[in-house]
Amino acid sequence: MKNIYEYDNYRKYLADFFDEMKNKKKAFSLRFFAQKAGFVSHSYANYIMEGKRNASDKSVSKLIKGMDLAGKKADYFRTLVKYNQAKDNSEKDECFKSLVNIKKNSKFYKLNKDFYSYFDKWYYPIIRHVVSYFNWNGDYKELAKMVDPKITETQAKDAVAALEKIGIIKSKNGEFTSVADYITSDGIPREYRRFERLNLLKRGIEAAELKEPSERYVTYSTLSLSKEAYADCTAILEEAKKKIIQRAVDDEGVDKVYQMALQVFPVTKEMRGKK
Repeated sequence: MKNIYEYDNYRKYLADFFDEMKNKKKAFSLRFFAQKAGFVSHSYANYIMEGKRNASDKSVSKLIKGMDLAGKKADYFRTLVKYNQAKDNSEKDECFKSLVNIKKNSKFYKLNKDFYSYFDKWYYPIIRHVVSYFNWNGDYKELAKMVDPKITETQAKDAVAALEKIGIIKSKNGEFTSVADYITSDGIPREYRRFERLNLLKRGIEAAELKEPSERYVTYSTLSLSKEAYADCTAILEEAKKKIIQRAVDDEGVDKVYQMALQVFPVTKEMRGKK
């Protein structure tokens, strides 16, 4: 079973806990857990696990008791429940910050915090590219001006320091270069990528409104697809993404940094289609 700090869904953690305990103890069951936790109904925890009910503050305390969670792990689970059940983005953002703060004092976070901080600021990935391709000669004020929308000189300086600490850029004789052609976020917990994704989408909306058509590419379509056609479309997009990334890697005349977002998502429930 994974470390609790790797989970971004409390129901998934609860399900994995039950599977783990069933493998370890033959006598473990929903009834056994309910008695230990203090639930009247032995199926209540199962309803929560399956998403049929939300966990109340009272039931969260019982779940924590039943799973023998204590200290920061108990705090993390309680906050994770609030994060998953948040009713709006503002509440979700506050819960996310609390989750990060709990991780900061845990062994798990310390092992990973440097790399995870790559997602702390929307301009970190941009700065990584700019310092690699732009002759800024150590002038952080000039570096800050290159980012659009512009950031402050202090932000630019902090970004370079953070990226160097993470190990994503390195310096030699005052020249900075990226340690890799491209970086993937695969394996990074979803909540760390969430803010970067939201910021990127917001900047995409702004670009569609403010940038000249010659400077940006934005297209929208509403499609009717079967599951098989949807799978084909995502495969096409994935292949296109790989080709675009490779084209960028091979480019020897870089003069700007771009961000790209490809999206396909459902806007209806599953329908019984006509022939």
